[in-house]
Amino acid sequence: MTKRKSEPKWAPEWKELKGLMNLIEEKHWSDEWLALLQAKPSTDLKNPYDDMWLSNKLAWFLTNGATGIIFLVDYVWGNEGLAIYFEFLKWFIQNDYKLGHFHPSKALMTAINAHQGVIKNTDVADLLTMLSEFSKNFQVKDGIDPKEAVGWKPQNKKS
Repeated sequence: MTKRKSEPKWAPEWKELKGLMNLIEEKHWSDEWLALLQAKPSTDLKNPYDDMWLSNKLAWFLTNGATGIIFLVDYVWGNEGLAIYFEFLKWFIQNDYKLGHFHPSKALMTAINAHQGVIKNTDVADLLTMLSEFSKNFQVKDGIDPKEAVGWKPQNKKS
């Protein structure tokens, strides 16, 4: 078991502000839940994909550090660097059984096993739908009228 990080010491004038930072609807939310709330579908938009576990994982990736790192790679090295980075990621994760590659955590493998039914019944069309709906939801959260939100469309639609 890993040791829990202790909360940093806050100056008295910041303690009240810290207490309000994660307060939404009279509840305190962890940073992960705040990210998921940000990606949550608008009530004006449909959410045809019902697997919240997979949807939440993708939303977490999009609204937190992982996408920020990809943005940084794109900012520093442009399209060519981004293509190289994605090529590396593909190599890194698709060889998880080899030394020197990504090794999924026990918790992730347990979650994957627990969701095998959903995983087996999904396809790339579901991913395209989820990503399109996420992009519409992000537009709505940024102030675009839900009726005008078009979202992302894949360049080469696979389904």
